[in-house]
Amino acid sequence: MRRLAAALTLAVVFTLLAAASPAGASPGVQKGMYDEATTLFSASSDGFDTLANLGVDVLRLNLYWNRVATTRPEDAADPADPAYDWSLYDRALELAQQRGIEVLLSIYGTPGWANGGKGQNYAPTSAGALQAFARAAARRYSGDYAPEPGD
Repeated sequence: MRRLAAALTLAVVFTLLAAASPAGASPGVQKGMYDEATTLFSASSDGFDTLANLGVDVLRLNLYWNRVATTRPEDAADPADPAYDWSLYDRALELAQQRGIEVLLSIYGTPGWANGGKGQNYAPTSAGALQAFARAAARRYSGDYAPEPGD
């Protein structure tokens, strides 16, 4: 089961990277950072300013599936499904973009409705549920998605 979860996580990360990466990515070393405390979960934008001042190119954040989709979406592949609450990530990605920092999202945390009520560290009972969520996230943060007002 853990191998399945690890394989699904890698597949999702590769899906997001393929959907969100520009075709002609610049060569060379990029500076990356993993920081949720001062970026994702802080009311202040100071963490993003600090990362920009340090010359960070890429910020890695966990995309908590269980926070974005607390209830089962009707159309899980649709980023506009009303069950989704992307607000935490919309803010973080906007602040990162304003500072020229790319964001790498790693899906984590299975919602209870997707794994029979087990904890967030258990794989979903259906790989399709995770795939649909990954598709919705990739669409929303592709750079081409235009949310409707109130979305």
